[in-house]
Amino acid sequence: MAGSSAVLDFLAKEISPRTYVNVMAQYRPCYRAGKCPKIARPPTREEFLEAYDCAARLGLRLVG
Repeated sequence: MAGSSAVLDFLAKEISPRTYVNVMAQYRPCYRAGKCPKIARPPTREEFLEAYDCAARLGLRLVG
């Protein structure tokens, strides 16, 4: 989930730390996604938890 921390940091600092976010692990590569290694697989549990923990550390409001 490359870039997740940068996006979450932007939301917390530039929009509001009270922004609601839903960090989800249900991405499934479809159609031509398999041809691009960066998006050719679903996130690992570790990647998901890293993004979730990052959102929590930044004080974002987690939903879902």
